[in-house]
Amino acid sequence: MQVNIDITHLVEPPTLEEELTMERRILDLNECNDVEELRRCCAAAYRQNHHQAHFVSRCLEEIALLQARIACLKNPVKQPERNWIHNLFYGK
Repeated sequence: MQVNIDITHLVEPPTLEEELTMERRILDLNECNDVEELRRCCAAAYRQNHHQAHFVSRCLEEIALLQARIACLKNPVKQPERNWIHNLFYGK
């Protein structure tokens, strides 16, 4: 059984204010002549991207596990009854 993860309802586009703020910051970086500041910004952006990607990955794993649990609870698998030989060796 395959568990499909639908996260499209979690993705919302940024607000106009958020997009304009981001674009303003990008323009500021493009106009910057200080190489050291650009290097610090690049390193900070890379670190932030790495941490966010790891966080999102772990969240998706947890969502998949929880959806699998829900699927198992909705459609439980009936275990076969033990026969007398199994009870003899492994107990009841």
